[in-house]
Amino acid sequence: MIHLVAADPSIARKVQRKLNEAGFGCKIHRSVEAAANSAAPGLVLVEDQGDLVETMFAAMREFGRFHCIVAFAAQCCAHRVIDVTRLGATDYLQVPIDVDLMRARLQLAIDLGILQAKEQTESALAQKLVAKLSPREREVLDQFIPGRTNREVAKILKISHRTVEIHKGHITKKFAVKRFSAAVRIGLQAIG
Repeated sequence: MIHLVAADPSIARKVQRKLNEAGFGCKIHRSVEAAANSAAPGLVLVEDQGDLVETMFAAMREFGRFHCIVAFAAQCCAHRVIDVTRLGATDYLQVPIDVDLMRARLQLAIDLGILQAKEQTESALAQKLVAKLSPREREVLDQFIPGRTNREVAKILKISHRTVEIHKGHITKKFAVKRFSAAVRIGLQAIG
């Protein structure tokens, strides 16, 4: 499914017809917020008009839902393509575009974007979990990320070995995982 956001409804309809010709299902959204909060995963094709692309990325972060983004415009310039790519867009299309070329580029973007969106979603969820930790629990978790032992962490933080174990138990419980090693993986995902 391709979600489509365009400033001009007539452009949205033209692009939707091209997408249908290329064999893609398409849903037109009236706002980037609606597309960002869409429960259906997929690619979001966003017209590079005004600040629509920037707003799309901000909305995805706000909702904690990450989609593959491909920007499009009738006229594009190199510096804008670079800016949009730096934001995280997978591709940038200049329209009108040949149907076969569109199909190939969007399929590639979908394949790449699925991996990218999964990583971004996991990182956002991990950041939310880490934010629930107390400052001291966060310190303890941070010391385990490089692979330190309980004894090393206790020495660095100037606390007892038993206190380290208690903090590990609290972290494991807050993250709802069975093993502390899973909590460390979440800590790693949170830092990207």
